[in-house]
Amino acid sequence: MPNGTLFQIWRTSTWQDRILLAVAFVLGSGNAFRYWSERNSLWQDEISAITHALQPWPSFLVEIVRNEIHPPVYFALLKLWQQFLPSDDRSLLLSSVFLQLCALTVLGIVAAREFGPRASAYACLVYAAMPIFPAQAGNLRMYALASCLILLTWQANCRLLREPSGRTAAVTVFLQTMTGYTHLTAFMFVGLAALGAYGSVRAEGRIPGARRWRRTGVATAVLLAPLALLAFVRGGPKLSKEHGLAFISHIASMMLPWQVPSTLLAAYGLGLALLLALGLVDRRTRPTVLVIPIGACVLATLLAFVGRPLFRNYVFAAYLLPIVGLCAARGLTTLARWPVAGMAIAACLCSSLYTWAAIPGRTPDENYAPATSFLKGSLRPGDTVYVAHYDVYWGILRYCVGPRWGEPLDVMPLHSNDKWQAVQRRLGTGWADRLRLVPQTDRLVDKGVAYVFESQVAVSRGRIWFVSWAGDTEPFALPPGAALRIVRRFGRELTIGVVD
Repeated sequence: MPNGTLFQIWRTSTWQDRILLAVAFVLGSGNAFRYWSERNSLWQDEISAITHALQPWPSFLVEIVRNEIHPPVYFALLKLWQQFLPSDDRSLLLSSVFLQLCALTVLGIVAAREFGPRASAYACLVYAAMPIFPAQAGNLRMYALASCLILLTWQANCRLLREPSGRTAAVTVFLQTMTGYTHLTAFMFVGLAALGAYGSVRAEGRIPGARRWRRTGVATAVLLAPLALLAFVRGGPKLSKEHGLAFISHIASMMLPWQVPSTLLAAYGLGLALLLALGLVDRRTRPTVLVIPIGACVLATLLAFVGRPLFRNYVFAAYLLPIVGLCAARGLTTLARWPVAGMAIAACLCSSLYTWAAIPGRTPDENYAPATSFLKGSLRPGDTVYVAHYDVYWGILRYCVGPRWGEPLDVMPLHSNDKWQAVQRRLGTGWADRLRLVPQTDRLVDKGVAYVFESQVAVSRGRIWFVSWAGDTEPFALPPGAALRIVRRFGRELTIGVVD
């Protein structure tokens, strides 16, 4: 198995493998930058991410626990990125392009070390050709980082099982912990990656590092235990129930970040099934395919049957598709038949061309910038703007006041929900104040306009505006005789209106 960087692997490859690898990076980077070039501003979840990243230490961690369901690893990395580069929207989005190309590079290195240079070229081509690849590169979320970490976690487990050492065990625990603290559900993928690696090394024969591998698993479980506390304190996302049989179509759409006709959805579903079948060809990758991508999808399907759906397109794609590409590449090299490889290469080229053509108009809704532009043009000194949702409030302030408008721990509704009131009582007044869990105010005033994070609307001398999420005006409690009048809607995200 070759070692070293991608450049060292390049020097030991044949000219055919070099061409395939170069084509993979050209297609992947081309589609990634095309998607990025179509972006102009941030959408709701992205605004939450950069708001966390802009907070100072040490309140950065407290603010995430207070206002975010996901762990802090990605937000800390984004915080580091914005300290060295401008914090405008386009520069921030470049961080995801960079991380996605890093994920492609890591995939190439892992495939080469495990299965050889040709598998490296195939894996990169398969992954770069997926339509989800540029979409992950163009979103200010943790998806690209998750793809990097899941590949490194899988290979670290393989190496620990083959060549156990204290250093390898420490690196494995570190990578598994970082992966687990990337997303609220990432601990599930950490466990599946470790089990998949065990099955693949077991297929090779003897496992020298089994005992040390089990110890690293226990250590990782202890380190990831605070995620349960985070989920208990903050709660998880509200998920709608869906029928398990209908859920199967969601799995087929994992490679597609946008709505497509049913025939195209079926084609990509068939393509995903063929990639999984290629991964099952070789005995070394067979356990990894069965445990990680198939196991995760089966688990999510079973949960959907009982009304607890876990599947999210981007999340599952980030953790599973790099593994699918890795194992499918091994299957292609194992078959060693050019007709099969030729058809796979042709399919990847067609998918990349389709993705390039489909990207315009398929980026996320970017309603905050135009909505706040309309709002700023209508506001006058003395006006008051009420917002009832925290992520909407941050978005309004980012574009109306500026990216560094202040700290969310200071500006929140003065009355916390029952869960946080219970936490404050347990901590006591002293610790609640030290941790800044008690807000200082519920409003921020800029250029004579008050932006109020509150649903209880009070009478004021100026005009009263409201901004609600997705047309939800129910949270606002109005003075007697007042009524809400919707002025304008912006996509499915925002509604702006006035109180008459």
